Amino acid sequence: MNRSFVDLRASIYATVRAPIAQILGWLCLLGATYPQMYDKDYKLPQHFDVYVYWYALNNWFSGNSLYDWYALPDYKMYPFTYPPFGAWALSPLTWFDYETAARLMIMAIALQTAVIVALVGRSLGWSWGSAFAIAPWAAILVQQCLEPFTQSVGFAQVNTAMMALVMIDVAAPPSWKGRGVASGLAAAIKLTPAIAVLIFLLRHQWRSAITMVATSLAVTLLSWVISPGESARFFFDAMWDPQRAGDAYYTSNQNLKGFVARALPENAWSIAWAITVALALVAAVWLCLRIQAAATSVVTPHVIYDDAAPGHLNAATPATGAASSAAPATGVTVSAASAALAAPAGDAVAATSVVTPHSASDDAAPGPLNAATPATGATSSAAPATGATVSAASAALAAPAGDAVATTPAAPVLPENLATLLTAAVIMTLGLLVSPITWSHHWVWGLASVVALITVALRLKSAPLAAVALVQGALFIMAPHWWFSHGQVNELHWNVVEQLVGSSYTLAAIASGVALAWALPAQATARLGWNSLRRTNAPI
Repeated sequence: MNRSFVDLRASIYATVRAPIAQILGWLCLLGATYPQMYDKDYKLPQHFDVYVYWYALNNWFSGNSLYDWYALPDYKMYPFTYPPFGAWALSPLTWFDYETAARLMIMAIALQTAVIVALVGRSLGWSWGSAFAIAPWAAILVQQCLEPFTQSVGFAQVNTAMMALVMIDVAAPPSWKGRGVASGLAAAIKLTPAIAVLIFLLRHQWRSAITMVATSLAVTLLSWVISPGESARFFFDAMWDPQRAGDAYYTSNQNLKGFVARALPENAWSIAWAITVALALVAAVWLCLRIQAAATSVVTPHVIYDDAAPGHLNAATPATGAASSAAPATGVTVSAASAALAAPAGDAVAATSVVTPHSASDDAAPGPLNAATPATGATSSAAPATGATVSAASAALAAPAGDAVATTPAAPVLPENLATLLTAAVIMTLGLLVSPITWSHHWVWGLASVVALITVALRLKSAPLAAVALVQGALFIMAPHWWFSHGQVNELHWNVVEQLVGSSYTLAAIASGVALAWALPAQATARLGWNSLRRTNAPI
């Protein structure tokens, strides 16, 4: 790297981390919210969602039902749509008059955006000092440029709070015992963040998943005890009414159902949506498994050609195929292929001192090899295993007689923290796609998605992935779904071009998933069990 560039970066870094710069950054962030708090007549502009929160909660605390107040009573539209625990979480808004509550909500959204930026940076490996030093300045740009965030401020919505809660767990180390609590609270407040449990399940972080579910259930049951009538009303009635949140075909509904509703006749909506949801779920899980594989370090088997007598093992060669006299061969002769086939799934084929293969039982997670055992069958903790996992058994069968199946360690393609952030982006995007209603301001997760995709693209040197990620980021800035006539069922009369452009968030998310799957290298696929073995002819 150019020395002058390094010096410039260090200078900028030192400047941003200076105490006065950090104080100024946070003040500028709050100052940037001023236009949303006061119009030209120094009055509060309309902020629809906080309007619903404040009036519905006050109606409830006055002795009426939480779910019988409507912002548009003539049409019975836009009531309070969250569970009772969400109402209790938002109840401090009623401590103030409406205008004060709205302004406090706007400032809170600005701070939450900065926290999101810091947590995303932390997930990329930044130090806490760097993350929070950069956070306010980056948050100003995010709120001014990305439509999901500008709209969240305009509506004074809880989207950023939900994302911040989930990101706390995403950025936290897996060893942290409290990991999952924040996501559990988010799921109990708004339900849709509940899909975050898949992040932990697909990353095999069982304790975090259990903690999240337990937290969500605990606070939900507590609110049921406090408000049994409203809890029953929500979970048995209001939650299942799709009309309470708005019309699926409206241009702001950027998800699979919105795309289907705008493109197809109404009698085809249900079946088409069900099919697309099923496909999206399968694709997202498969993609997350590929991410998991790319972040896992395992041994990769390959065949080494033996010019000497059959049964003699050559020295192991590195991945390039060049001979290495320093490292001894680690592998089994081809005549032992049956041992690999006989081993249970997840076990390893280890070579003894007399090159006799046997199954070494793996009681831990699949991937790591157990210690090699001597010919007697007794476990030896001193000697590391030399062999290939059962998924590589075909290598022994494919190798000519006298050849060997050698194993070379494969470094993870993605670091653990980046893989977790990428998995979170995929899963939360899945939640946005399959939800019946996903307004464009719900797409705040697009920030994490774009940042993670660009980081992966740079790491893997994938120009197509970088291009798709940049296009997705540009779409969040341009918000092209607002370009065409909308409202009053105008969306149902869009032409093909308007249909495609008007569902840009949905289609861009799908394209990003395809590009990511394409960009992940062959190692990731190999670790799922579809390994093609390389045959080298490298003499010793």
